Parts: sequence; structure tokens; C-alpha cells
Amino acid sequence: SMAMAMATTTMRVEVPVKRLMLMRHAKSSWKYPVSDHRRPLNSRGEKSSRAVGQFLHENACWPSLVLSSDAKRTKETWANMARAVGSEVASSTRVLYLPEFYGIFDRPATDVIMESVWRHADGGEGETAGSRSEREEDEGAEARGGAGAVSNDVLVLGHNDGWELALNEFVGSYSGVHSMKTADLYVLEPQDGETLQSWEDIFESFGKWRIRHHVVARDLL
Repeated sequence: SMAMAMATTTMRVEVPVKRLMLMRHAKSSWKYPVSDHRRPLNSRGEKSSRAVGQFLHENACWPSLVLSSDAKRTKETWANMARAVGSEVASSTRVLYLPEFYGIFDRPATDVIMESVWRHADGGEGETAGSRSEREEDEGAEARGGAGAVSNDVLVLGHNDGWELALNEFVGSYSGVHSMKTADLYVLEPQDGETLQSWEDIFESFGKWRIRHHVVARDLL
């Protein structure tokens, strides 16, 4: 019936567009004799991170969920992005630091990213609220409804070579044409006609994303 057709159309429109943002950490310092995991950003890396954070906020792409490697340089990248937009905006974002995003050797990075996004962005399948809260950057996130909430704008923050390979697989560029320099960020949206009803659909989304923004950090400085 006409009424049913209209209702169906309305329901389709109400599915929010899922945005997947892939970012490589900003430029790090080799000045100090520390392990790779503990290398901090250098001053250029701090500036780049802040510029990218500002860009996301100004272009209405600020993430509701950040999944980041637990390395010092990725943590500092996010801290500087958050600093650029202020605590009121940044505090609305749920942040998880995942050891599995650092040093991925035994599995393709794309698989690790997809699994992590599905687990955390669709409301936390596969992880109890208790274990989640231990890994929350912000203790208040639980109280704001962080656990169990669906996130439509997800930033995954990590390292090369894995992130560059994952980016090219998501957009179906198997020749590896898209590169990712330090602090570069790609905002991906499903191609026209593709809808992720839930993040579980990410497992079927190889090659079905398009690049909405390619944020080149050095061009923002």
C-alpha cells in the first residue's frame, strides 16, 4: 500500500550515515632513547594534530568514538586534536586505547579494524561494561551512556603500513594508490546506494566506501 511504502522510505532515511575515519599518528620524535611504543610527538606533530582536529570540528566530522593504538604517539595525537576543539566538544567523544592496533603482525590490519569497529561502535558486543570502563580514557563516558550507545562517526587511529593498506582495501583501490603520511586523515562514507544498517555490515563492506575528505595535515599548517 501507499502508506506502507511511505513508512518504508521514512525508515530508510532515518538510518544515519556511518562515517569511518582512518588516521595515521602525527610526526613523532626520535630525540629520546625510549622504546618505539613510548616515542612522543615532536612539535610539528603536535601542531598537525591540532590542525586536523580543528578541521574535523569545522567540517562537522567530529567523531563520537575514537579507537586508537595505545602507543604514546597515537595517544598524544588524539590529545592534541581534542585540545584544539576544547573540552566541551572533546568530552562528548568516547575514547578507547587498543593494544591490538599497535604492532599488528599476524592478521591484516583491515580485519583488526573491522572487528574493533563492530565490537565497540555497535554498542559493545563481545566486551562487558566492566572491562570497557577500565579502558575508557574518560571516566565520565559511562555515565554519559557511552557503553551500549551506537556511534556513527568512528575515528580509528593507528600506524603504517597497516592503515594505508586498510584504507585502500576499504575504497577498493587494490593497486594501493592512496598514501597516508603522518597525521593524514581520510573520512570515508559508504558509496552511493550502499547503507550500513549497523556496523556489523562493515564485514561486507570491502571496496564499498568512498573518500569524502582527504585531510593532508601539512597543507593545514
